[in-house]
Amino acid sequence: LVNCGHPAPLRIGHRLEALEPPEPSPPLGLGPRPRVRRAGLGLSQRLLLHTDGLTRARDADGAEFPLDHHVRNALAAPGLDHALPNLLDLLEEHAGDHLRDDLTLVLAQPVPVAEPAERAPGPAPVPLDQRDGPA
Repeated sequence: LVNCGHPAPLRIGHRLEALEPPEPSPPLGLGPRPRVRRAGLGLSQRLLLHTDGLTRARDADGAEFPLDHHVRNALAAPGLDHALPNLLDLLEEHAGDHLRDDLTLVLAQPVPVAEPAERAPGPAPVPLDQRDGPA
């Protein structure tokens, strides 16, 4: 992970965990090259990348949107296609229909890698210079 001025990504598993950089980095181009941080992500975990439009969404009393167990539960929905809509529902309940900041959300989850299948026997590929037709 490289984080240059955005909120920390959130790792969602049994709990919600902000993956804070070891030291803050200024926005790209305003300082030295940022440090890369590695973070593991299990098959049952998800990673939410978001802009500050999420946390700066305010309710009628001016309270910012809390990143709490409700958010964790929303993002732990059985399918990715339900998780972000669940989060947007929570955000709308909190801030109403008027978000005052732009909002970007990216939710990712690793998938298991299948072992490569053995190639089925068949004809060998024909070299390009031996094929029929124009080259």
